Amino acid sequence: MLHRLNPVSYLEKTAQSSSIRLLDRFYGLFFFLCVIVLTIGAPFVFFRKAASAVIAVLMMVAVFACWQISRRGQPQKSLILFAAGMWLVLMGVIVGGLPVITAATAMAVAVMLAVVVHLRAGVFFGIAYLVGWLVYIGLQVVHLAPAPYFTGAPLTGWFIGAVAFWLVLLPAPGLVQDLRKAASLQRAVIEATADGILVVNNQGHVATHNQRFADLWRIPPELLNTGNDRDLLDFVAQQLVDPDQFLQKVQELYAHPDLTSRDTLVFKDGRTFDRYSHPQRLDGQVVGRVWSFRDVTEREKAQAEIHRLAFHDALTLLPNRRLLHDRLEQTMAACRRSGQNGALMFLDLDNFKALNDVYGHGMGDLLLVEVAQRISGCVRQVDTVARFGGDEFVVMLGNLDADMDAAHGHISRVAEKIRQALAQPYLLPNAQEVAGNTPVQHSCTASIGIATFPGEQVTADEILKRADIAMYRAKDAGSNAVSFYDAAAAA
Repeated sequence: MLHRLNPVSYLEKTAQSSSIRLLDRFYGLFFFLCVIVLTIGAPFVFFRKAASAVIAVLMMVAVFACWQISRRGQPQKSLILFAAGMWLVLMGVIVGGLPVITAATAMAVAVMLAVVVHLRAGVFFGIAYLVGWLVYIGLQVVHLAPAPYFTGAPLTGWFIGAVAFWLVLLPAPGLVQDLRKAASLQRAVIEATADGILVVNNQGHVATHNQRFADLWRIPPELLNTGNDRDLLDFVAQQLVDPDQFLQKVQELYAHPDLTSRDTLVFKDGRTFDRYSHPQRLDGQVVGRVWSFRDVTEREKAQAEIHRLAFHDALTLLPNRRLLHDRLEQTMAACRRSGQNGALMFLDLDNFKALNDVYGHGMGDLLLVEVAQRISGCVRQVDTVARFGGDEFVVMLGNLDADMDAAHGHISRVAEKIRQALAQPYLLPNAQEVAGNTPVQHSCTASIGIATFPGEQVTADEILKRADIAMYRAKDAGSNAVSFYDAAAAA
């Protein structure tokens, strides 16, 4: 069985994979920066060489640890941990006297937080950095902050400032390219799927859709361009057999944003759609809803045809032996519960073989179709007419009077009505040239055996057997007759 494509899940996984790739580059740059500080800055630029080297090594360890967390599938957690540690480092650097040139580093971390975690996380980090900087300035004003460490070292300031500036600018082109690739991939995914996709935000506006959605629902472009979900709902609901149920499900899902749903929609023109709905989440919060529609009309027709072939006779379209047996068991159980009576008639055509021998099986099939129609016209809608096999038919009567005498009278009237209907001459179309294409007139009666139920506790197979025995008694009586099952006579 083919699994249904879930564009929302696919895009969420794609976004996580893109975040991991982006952080790979980001952490790689930071790790390279630490290597530069360790190999160039500590030996040749910084005054406190041992302290600078220790800090660089610790930073390398921290960056590597966060890098591994990201690669294990937790990019957001890794970046949050990295940002917390980086904030502490930046505050230490500010106290050391480099508030201006550390701004580029802080900007890089804030941008990555905004892209990978959440916009609020990036803003929070930036504000926290500025607050720490302002606190340091305030402490300097009241002479409580230490003197800037690098004030008299222009070469050191230039080195750190250049590295920080490079740290911000170098990932920018790659970041823009990744964002463009992600947008292109998302558009390609929803356009490539065989499903119609509609994405609606929490404010009831259409965020995006694919062309397949417009084609399936036959929506004019001007209506889609308005972006109003309410107008779309009113338009599509008019095409459905049950618009109220459709709108009720929509309102239910909008009232409970976390729910997912799958149901089937039936159109007035005979089409059938599978409808699937899934919440759209951003950082764990529901920000909209994705609707997916798949045309399953041909699949439903195929399943209906498979069911028909499994439970109905291909020639007469009547229920076959298998379906008859199921209905008989259900009807017998219902009669036992309600106290009502039922009956099973077993019919066998008396003069069928002669028609087959002279005109072939094609003419015999035409007769069987006509017999099926005549029997069906003699019973109620609630009764069952089935083809048992060959020239044998079965009629099941249910919901008969609880009084057996009254039920027996009804059964006798129906049986006689069927017998007389089948005894009428048949005029069958003839396509054989040997007979001059003139219609074939044929006389064919039926012998009918009847068994009633529930009576004593017996099985469906036993009822069929009793009706068959009664039918042979009708045959023995000269055919074209009706006979009820008699336990004493059968013994």
